Amino acid sequence: MGAGIVEVFARGGLRVVGVEMSPELAERGRGLLEKSTARAVEKGKLDEAGRAGILDAVTFTADLADLAEVDLVVEAVPEKMAIKHDIFGKLDAATKPEAILATNTSSLSITRMAADLEQLPGVRYTVITIGDDPQKTPNLASIYTKLVPADERVLRDGVIARCGTLKPV
Repeated sequence: MGAGIVEVFARGGLRVVGVEMSPELAERGRGLLEKSTARAVEKGKLDEAGRAGILDAVTFTADLADLAEVDLVVEAVPEKMAIKHDIFGKLDAATKPEAILATNTSSLSITRMAADLEQLPGVRYTVITIGDDPQKTPNLASIYTKLVPADERVLRDGVIARCGTLKPV
């Protein structure tokens, strides 16, 4: 799921659905978010109201069907191309047609990933690499987009633009 990614988007004022492979891992994700935001409060980087807002903005689940109405999905599965391809197929089936499917990757070539995904018929995607530790990394997002008409509009006017902590580059 990427608890850091969840936190970055929630800090930006967005509603977030964090999906894990099991209910136990979803609870673990909730615990990581609670711990991270508590640390931010202790360090004076976040107040209690801000922490409560972040925690209220996030829903954790183990069911991909809970992504049916989201505008953007950022997957954070293990760094293996076959696993990335598999999750994109599942996400494509679980989300609405205009949703942007994105990846967070630090070790795979996004150019290679984009080229491979173009071979998957009908799958829409955007490859986004972001810093997923909201307390340590710059708030930048590198974006590679498969040419799907809704992507440019949503990236410019929608999800990424509304998340004030991220700046597309």
